[in-house]
Amino acid sequence: MAGRPHNVECAQPGEQSQHWVMQFVQRARVILRTEGVAGLGKRIAGRLKRKPRHVRFYILMLRLDRPVRVPPPTVEIEIEEVKITDEDTLAALAQVDEWKTPEAHLRDRLQSGQRCYVARYQGQIVAGRWFLEGEFDSSLLGRWFQMATNEIYGYNTFTIPAFRGKGINPYLTAESVRRMCAHNPHKTLLIVLISVTNRASLRYAAKVGFKRVGLAGFVEVFGVRFHYLLGRGVLPATRKRFYVERM
Repeated sequence: MAGRPHNVECAQPGEQSQHWVMQFVQRARVILRTEGVAGLGKRIAGRLKRKPRHVRFYILMLRLDRPVRVPPPTVEIEIEEVKITDEDTLAALAQVDEWKTPEAHLRDRLQSGQRCYVARYQGQIVAGRWFLEGEFDSSLLGRWFQMATNEIYGYNTFTIPAFRGKGINPYLTAESVRRMCAHNPHKTLLIVLISVTNRASLRYAAKVGFKRVGLAGFVEVFGVRFHYLLGRGVLPATRKRFYVERM
């Protein structure tokens, strides 16, 4: 996981504005001393050329203290948990992982306590998904989230192209959480983040029973990024709901 970003937690609007003004003045003085007026002008022009960005992810929640029922897939599959000692499974998972994660990194995840479940068809891994506890770093949102003790985060869900549309991933999710809850009954909520534009994943989540409960994202203008986390009771352990970051 990447290191935590340098950011400033928002307080009162007036205090935040004063902070940024002081920070800009101090930075400008340093650039003037080292690069002169021309250097300062180039840096300002560079920031003004950056295109505004708005990245948004829905936060979806699945209640684990209730039975998760989905129809079986249209093909016969077997569900198994990946073990750190199973070198062959790790190597096979690295080959089909949609994010091309190196085998060593997959092993590191398991070593840190994360869990991975895969679906096999005739011995071949055709789908998988990961789960973790505690805190997680969203690379697409560029920020960290802290979870409550009853929450699990699900991520890196995939199905290989030839087996999509067969109901495998909803079934894999339901069976995975059933097995996890059997060993960890205090875990009652599964949290996922899905881009607002990813309609296929949103449809899959609805089939499993996920409910849309919040929104996380950022607006970036001229190299300054404003992060937000919306939703009453969503990820309550994450204290930084709104903050500003200089990119």
